Amino acid sequence: VEPPPMEDGQNVTTLSDAPKEVCPKPEPHRSPYTEIEYVCIIIFTVEYILRLLSCSAGPGVCRFLAQVMNLIDLISILPFYIQKIAGSSGLEGLAVLRVLRLARVLRIFKLSRNFQGLILLMQTFRKSAGALLMLTFFVAMSLVVFATLIFYCESGEWDEYRQQYVRSDGQQTPFESIPASMWWCLVTMT
Repeated sequence: VEPPPMEDGQNVTTLSDAPKEVCPKPEPHRSPYTEIEYVCIIIFTVEYILRLLSCSAGPGVCRFLAQVMNLIDLISILPFYIQKIAGSSGLEGLAVLRVLRLARVLRIFKLSRNFQGLILLMQTFRKSAGALLMLTFFVAMSLVVFATLIFYCESGEWDEYRQQYVRSDGQQTPFESIPASMWWCLVTMT
């Protein structure tokens, strides 16, 4: 409805209290994670099939299927396809199998033996383990000492009504306890 023109040619616009739809409501069964899951499953399936096709016929395929990492890969892919084929016909038990997809993360350890930089880093950590433990001990001791000091120096007065420590200007102190003060010390030290 067009507003009536005023005497000097200006239009009057009125504001409405009616809610406006800014963006369409999302479909309840759809989320961005679904698309991400589809892409990942397709990539994992193609990779698994290519690895299966690239092993030699006969004993090579049997050896490929019997390896633990390949079984984990197969178990992580199958629940998706079983669920798609069966639909939502009471297969909630497959949710447990979906957790096994996380086992694919273990493959990073298999890859680590091929990277010289990662091997060198692990050797460095092994050789300097004593010094790192000493550093961790000194940081932990410093946390306890300085957190206790800052708590007792900056805690303020206890307010019975508010049930908290209050500074002289009436504001709440950020150092409510020694563990809360430890967080401040850790952030300050690092």
